[in-house]
Amino acid sequence: MRVRLILTLFTLLFIYGFSLSQDFTKILQEKIDRLPAGPQQVDLMVQLGKALQAEKPRQSIQTFDDALKLARSISYENGVTQAFYGLSITYFTSSRADKAIQTLEERLEYLRKTNNTNSLLDYYLLLAKIHGEEKNLIELRKYQNLSTSLQDRLVQVETEKKIATIEDKFQEVNAKVVQQKNQALADLQEQEAISLRRQLEISHLQTQTAELEKANAEKEQARLASENEAIQLEFSLNKKLQNRNRLIVIAGILLLLAGVIIQRFRIIQQRKLVDFEQQKSQKLLQIDRLKDQFLANTSHELRTPLHGIIGIAESLHDGLFHDDVKQRKGNLGMIISAGKRLNNLVNDLLDFSKMRNDDLRLHLKPVDIRAVVDVVMQINGSLASAKGIVLVNEIPPDVPVQADEDRLQQILFNLIDNAIKFSREGVIVATAEERSGCLEISIQDQGIGIASDRQHAIFEEFMQLDGDAERQQSGTGLGLSVTRKLVELHEGTISVLSTEGAGSRFIFTMPISTDQLPQENLKAKNFDTLVSLKDPSGPISEDDTEPLIDQNKIKILIVDDEPINQQVLENHLSKQHYEISSAMDGAGALKLIENGNSFDLVLLDIMMPHMTGYTVCQQIRKKYLASELPIIMITAKNQVSDLVEALAYGANDYLAKPFSKDEFLARIKTHLDLYSINSATTRFVPSEFLRALGYGTITDVRLGDHQEKDVTVFFSDIRAYTTMSETMTPEQNFKFVGAYVNRMGPIIKRFEGFVLQYLGDGIMALFLESADKAINAAIVMQTAIRRYNNGRTQRGRVPIVVGMGLHSGPLVMGIIGDTHRNDPATISDAVNVASRMEGLTTLFGAKILVTKATMERLEEPQHFDYRYLGKVLTKGKKEYVEIFEILGGESDERKAQKLQTKVQIEQGVKAYLENEYNLAIVKFNEVLDIDPDDEAAKYYLQKASAALNVMV
Repeated sequence: MRVRLILTLFTLLFIYGFSLSQDFTKILQEKIDRLPAGPQQVDLMVQLGKALQAEKPRQSIQTFDDALKLARSISYENGVTQAFYGLSITYFTSSRADKAIQTLEERLEYLRKTNNTNSLLDYYLLLAKIHGEEKNLIELRKYQNLSTSLQDRLVQVETEKKIATIEDKFQEVNAKVVQQKNQALADLQEQEAISLRRQLEISHLQTQTAELEKANAEKEQARLASENEAIQLEFSLNKKLQNRNRLIVIAGILLLLAGVIIQRFRIIQQRKLVDFEQQKSQKLLQIDRLKDQFLANTSHELRTPLHGIIGIAESLHDGLFHDDVKQRKGNLGMIISAGKRLNNLVNDLLDFSKMRNDDLRLHLKPVDIRAVVDVVMQINGSLASAKGIVLVNEIPPDVPVQADEDRLQQILFNLIDNAIKFSREGVIVATAEERSGCLEISIQDQGIGIASDRQHAIFEEFMQLDGDAERQQSGTGLGLSVTRKLVELHEGTISVLSTEGAGSRFIFTMPISTDQLPQENLKAKNFDTLVSLKDPSGPISEDDTEPLIDQNKIKILIVDDEPINQQVLENHLSKQHYEISSAMDGAGALKLIENGNSFDLVLLDIMMPHMTGYTVCQQIRKKYLASELPIIMITAKNQVSDLVEALAYGANDYLAKPFSKDEFLARIKTHLDLYSINSATTRFVPSEFLRALGYGTITDVRLGDHQEKDVTVFFSDIRAYTTMSETMTPEQNFKFVGAYVNRMGPIIKRFEGFVLQYLGDGIMALFLESADKAINAAIVMQTAIRRYNNGRTQRGRVPIVVGMGLHSGPLVMGIIGDTHRNDPATISDAVNVASRMEGLTTLFGAKILVTKATMERLEEPQHFDYRYLGKVLTKGKKEYVEIFEILGGESDERKAQKLQTKVQIEQGVKAYLENEYNLAIVKFNEVLDIDPDDEAAKYYLQKASAALNVMV
């Protein structure tokens, strides 16, 4: 009931309002008819036209036209202006903006000449409003500026009027002030006369007061004279007291200074004592640190050859190389070499202890120095050959020295082993020359050299150029110290000449023997000059690694600077039929990985030259998760802290040397099994997705985990796939889609992107790092599709066309689902925009479309050919998106055609966006004259023509 009543009231009010409007127009018309032709009639006609604007625009236009004619006939300019203004508003409200603009501009010139500022301001504001509705920005700004300047002028005129009024009021007030000033001056003169009389009276009183003060002053002077005598007496007494007090103070200060000096002396003595204790403590701490470092390095140095001996002996014991005599001899040679190396290390330790107690005795006899050098070079031959170093003995034969043969061999072993450690390649040469009854022997290498400020310290005990876990080379820190003392025991000297980066030359002297060499020694040790070449049966170095061909084999990378350690690991793995690659240092290992070689497991030593295993592991983890590439640290360091540090750097496991073969193979199998499981999971949840969430394996992920990333989103879709699929069976459809995505997925991976979803014939991928790589991936994919189409055409099949869209922006990646089912998902407006870009490729006849946001993220945009295709309004967005076509996806012929018309189409698009449709049509026709198949030009030509027809 209430609803009906309300509706009835609204209906009555509407009818009443409408009837009032009708009555008002009738009243105006009657008044117009009764009045004679004149300004009043014109004003009423303008009012009538305004009343008819909303409901009867045609009658309103006619009324304003009649008013205009009448106003002109009687020269009533204000009426003409009002009629023009009302007529323009009627045209504008009737969606005839161009007619409204024309009408207003027809009157503007007159208003400017007559300086009718008020009407001119109304006209400017109306023109600005009309151009604003029509989105004509240039004209809008023009009339906005005109109206603003005119308003400023009106304000200025009004201000000037107000200032003039204020000045008139000021003159009036000023006259009153002058009158009041004159009156005040008259009053002041009268007051001055009265003040003068009072001043005379005061002067008389002051004279009397002065006489009284003079008499009082004479009395005061007499009193002061008597007081002065008393003060002089008191002053003399005070002076005596001050002298006494001064003497007391000086004595106190002297006593205080003596106490300070004594205390200062005590403090200095205590400080010296504290400094001495601190230096002593620091020295002890340094010695303790050197002791720990020496024990750790010595342990490592002893374990390395010991591990090699045990490992190779186990392999031979298990029957490895039973039928290969050459391999068996090579392995036995490694055992012998490692044993001699271990023996020399032990000798250094024992000799160091004996020399500290002056208990080392030499057994001097004539020794063939050339033969001893040959023996030492043979012992170090395998280590040198593994690093590509050539050992050359240029010492002349039959030059005996008076020496202890074992100690001389020990000296040469330390120097040559040192030269090999600090050289990466080149030649190590041994030479000798007679000087003043002594033989001067030198060992020259082409290694890293020694800094000038460190050369004096290398012969000190426990001193190494690099002594901690980050050191470039191994060693105990005793070798050169023991060498120097052994040389000095032979009454010789040792020194070094070195240039950093250019190698070192160690020179030591030995006394020449006056006795002849025993004949049997000459026969046993008179070898030819030795040049150590690379053993083809030795371990594989970085340069010898063959390309990995068999994709089904398990590939293991061994990284160790000791050839014997590499040989042990290869022997243990040889029966498992793994594919083995090896590197002598961290740089070589990273190079193998960066060159595209894929590995299933890395066996990594910690203490290596130039780059520790920790650093290598850290670098590998920047590219591969622990689930993607397992790393097992294998080293002689066996402290718990070493294990913790290795795991902290990203290692999966840790093995301390020496270890048993069975334990080693069991751990290898465990990690390879885990790797297989993790590899299977990454086929469903990309490892890049897990890495973006901050996790290493799928088991770490929890429902609701998410991260926001700034990414480039890629969408692709096969055009007209539905039509194609209708001609194929379901099995054929499945095989076709599988073959297509199998070609596209690896390309995305190659450019550091990853596929998040395969959407049937479509692909959604993310590129987390580089927009350049995302576009390059799209271009390479289009190139692969063209090659694929060539094969389809040859087989009589229809070529496929794939559209690709890219957009860059923020995106939330996370895990959604319920407690029983989780799924990786992305939520972002960027995904919708990228999908829209892919959809627009059909409309514009493009292979690849990208947004302005992606173009702005390019590091090297000059490497891409592209053209600007304007703005589009994507679904669900209020702002336009600017788009570009990447021409690299086209064939060479189509790319050349589109580049030829790039300037014209971009000029046409610009003209279209600025509503200059005639110019746009001209430019698009120029494009089509050169390239009739340009779909973008056809699309914009149709849009521009339609817009021009609407305006006409």
